[in-house]
Amino acid sequence: MTKSAAAAHLDAFDLRIISVLQADASLTHGEIGRRVRLSASSVRRRIEVLKKRGAIRGIVAIIDPHLAMGAVTVIVHVAFERETHGGYAAFKQRVGSETFVVQCHIVSGQIDAVLVVIAPTLEEYWAWAERTLAADPMVRRFDSNFVLSTLKQLGAGS
Repeated sequence: MTKSAAAAHLDAFDLRIISVLQADASLTHGEIGRRVRLSASSVRRRIEVLKKRGAIRGIVAIIDPHLAMGAVTVIVHVAFERETHGGYAAFKQRVGSETFVVQCHIVSGQIDAVLVVIAPTLEEYWAWAERTLAADPMVRRFDSNFVLSTLKQLGAGS
């Protein structure tokens, strides 16, 4: 089933359950049920179905990197030298194995990829960027944007 076909099968209760889980996945099935007006057993069954369909890919804890490790968060815009299938595949594989990279999006427009990178220190970020991005012949340019404040983060009590 394609993603759009799976989404078409989500009813109003499924969408409300997903919304509640995105705000606080630690709630009990009973509390979720109270908020969406379903029994705890119905919520449990629906969550299992949503997981099997792939609508819920996982339930995670969102850690504040600054409190946990005094980290620096960087939004990195990456422009490729040339756009080839092999180049995208190699970039995807390299970035996928990098522990500092917490998100990677291939995008349209003037840049080709947007990375969210969390590093313990500015110095460690820069060493990583030189080793990983500056040394990559596929990367024409990268711009580092340092996060000063996070106003909203999905699932972090928003």
